[in-house]
Amino acid sequence: MGESARQFKSIQSQSVRDRVSEAEWDMRCDLAAAYRLAAQYRWTDLIYTHFSARVPGAHHLLINPYGLMFDEVTASSLVKIDEEGNIIDDATGLGINHAGFVIHGAVHQARPEVACVVHTHTRAGVAVSSQKEGLLPISQHALRVHGMLASSRANGPGERFVVWLQGCDLGCPGCFNPETHTTAAGRDVSVGELAAEIVGAKVTGLTISGGEPLQQAAGLLTLIKAVRARRDVSILVFSGYRLAEIEAMSLGPAILAELDVLIDGRYVQPLRLAKGARGSSNQAIRLLSARH
Repeated sequence: MGESARQFKSIQSQSVRDRVSEAEWDMRCDLAAAYRLAAQYRWTDLIYTHFSARVPGAHHLLINPYGLMFDEVTASSLVKIDEEGNIIDDATGLGINHAGFVIHGAVHQARPEVACVVHTHTRAGVAVSSQKEGLLPISQHALRVHGMLASSRANGPGERFVVWLQGCDLGCPGCFNPETHTTAAGRDVSVGELAAEIVGAKVTGLTISGGEPLQQAAGLLTLIKAVRARRDVSILVFSGYRLAEIEAMSLGPAILAELDVLIDGRYVQPLRLAKGARGSSNQAIRLLSARH
């Protein structure tokens, strides 16, 4: 890591390499390296917070011993526990922080395909969360969200994850979702966390509605790109703006390039439709890729 890298310390613990499988030893080395990297980049909170990993081919987890700083963790000092938090192997004899296991154990049980769970208290994260306003949707890192639905067949083709963004000043009379208009409601959500939730969902598509998604264009584009980078899913966006208006926006062309379907146009109450994806007959369904 260069000459400026910190010199790490370690405690004495018996090597467990000879009594674990090769796959477990590799996982131990990777997890210990993650602890050391966290210490290097100051993502730590003294002896608190945890990184945990699933032992390949077994119903066991690896987690840090209670009382060690992150820069003291080694492959052999990691504690092996079962899915109930009972200790299977603990070379240090320090045990674990059961409060930490409650969080990690719940995630591992709910998501058996997840190999590693990381929980940090970074200084920046603590500072932002301590502010009354919290994380504001004024950059590409956050979105103001009205609500989410992890699985829906009523908001586009196939099984879809649906996100309703908060905030719209287009003022269409008779709008179906007036509660999504004010920016004072809803909650601020990290784009990274939202993308991870979408990627982990068992869906084939993502639908983004509102509110008006294009009024949070930077966060919208970052979310779509983050999902696209990890999952090949269909992406549909509802917008009150017409296609030509979106094309004229600074980020409009980049957003359109990522979409499979756009449903665009203001809602016009006298032209209301009683069924289908469009709210009123003036709106258009635009297929922007060959997916559908």
